[in-house]
Amino acid sequence: MRFAVVFTLLACLSFANRPHAAEKSNPEERLEIGMAESMFPGLPKALRNAVGDPFISLLKRHTGLKGNLNYLETPQDLAAALDEGRVHIAVLYGHEFGWIADKHPGLETLLVATPQQPFQTCCVVRQDSPAKSLADLTGQKVAVPLVYRAYSSIFMAKQCRDLQHQARPGKEVTTPSSSDAIFNVIEGKCGVAAVDVAGMRLFEATYPGPSQQVRVLCKSEVFPSACILMKRGALDPKLVSNLADTLLRVEKLSGSELLLDIWRIRGFHKPEQAFLDDCRRFGKDYPASLTAK
Repeated sequence: MRFAVVFTLLACLSFANRPHAAEKSNPEERLEIGMAESMFPGLPKALRNAVGDPFISLLKRHTGLKGNLNYLETPQDLAAALDEGRVHIAVLYGHEFGWIADKHPGLETLLVATPQQPFQTCCVVRQDSPAKSLADLTGQKVAVPLVYRAYSSIFMAKQCRDLQHQARPGKEVTTPSSSDAIFNVIEGKCGVAAVDVAGMRLFEATYPGPSQQVRVLCKSEVFPSACILMKRGALDPKLVSNLADTLLRVEKLSGSELLLDIWRIRGFHKPEQAFLDDCRRFGKDYPASLTAK
């Protein structure tokens, strides 16, 4: 409910601050920020635009940079826009960076987001379900939340691909929230709900009684977090340093609460080799072809 209220307020504000189409500009005058549409899937366009407003406002307040948000359809489009200078920095999931890292060696990770909850997906069934794996849910509907995270969607796609000719779950049913998805399972409307760990933990905390009626059938691995990319050497080192120094202490800055809440992060940290290795591994284990409809 709290997120719904926040998104509604942001939607009203967003009409006064709509993103421009990505085009080449001087980053000192306007920092073009790119995001793949997969970052906040399921949201109406007005709300999707609005989730970037706290980030843009924070940059303006603490760095003096005027930011502009651009949504591009795919991570591959983001990589091309970075290479061509149409966007200066880009935000995307770690496994998506794994898809483009080798093809665009000039791109580098500026910072990595520290999530409030691990990027992990739970498949939830009724406590009395006889299912031992997804293969036992032949044709049964899968309840998913409206904001269906990219790592959840691609995890489920991989499960269905790996089952191949075996039995597999049926069609997806979109619900307003993770809690609604789980209630659909309890009420027998769907055989399984695919929700992220954050959604499952929220359900357990909010509905302790009903949470006893469900169990986690399986979980995904913990996916690598989201990250901020830039093209090596494309931006002035002073601008990069200013941007990085600001975001590394974002949790201590005034006006950062909304950004941290909406993006569900605690802050940012510098990338380590283990993170970059994970991005490439997940990019291979969960290829972009799984996102094809």
